[in-house]
Amino acid sequence: MYMKQSDLLRGLSKDFVEKFMEVAEKESHKEGYLLFKEGDRAKQLYILLTGRVSITIGETGHTVYTVNYPGEVFGWSSLVGRKDYSASAECKEPTKLLRIRVEELEKLFEKDRANEIIFFRQLAVGLGSRLIQSYKMISAKAQADISLSYGTGQVQESPRTVS
Repeated sequence: MYMKQSDLLRGLSKDFVEKFMEVAEKESHKEGYLLFKEGDRAKQLYILLTGRVSITIGETGHTVYTVNYPGEVFGWSSLVGRKDYSASAECKEPTKLLRIRVEELEKLFEKDRANEIIFFRQLAVGLGSRLIQSYKMISAKAQADISLSYGTGQVQESPRTVS
């Protein structure tokens, strides 16, 4: 089914995946639909099937990540002990996804601790990849900031302060 594309469920038992799919709800949303806002109560996990979702932070809605790969997970704050979402999620085009209520997922974990460990390891791998991607973006931005040419073609470094 759809979950063959998701790294999150790789390595889990067939029985666990079937139960997971039973509690997951398939949803379709139009472009512009707001799935959750930063500060909303974090109660659900999402897996993208098709479409694109922008993850933004702050009042200006600065995009920090775009979910556009089938099987990508977002809304994971609900799984790591956060009461509220740390970002907002908006559909940027018609989007299909799976929505899983965390309380239902926790019931599955209570009955199957071995698959819970695999699930969280897979989640950690995905989050680690996003973290590395963020580091690269920050590094590229920092490099651009110190390599300003001001239209002259000559690179000028920003003045550094001495402590």
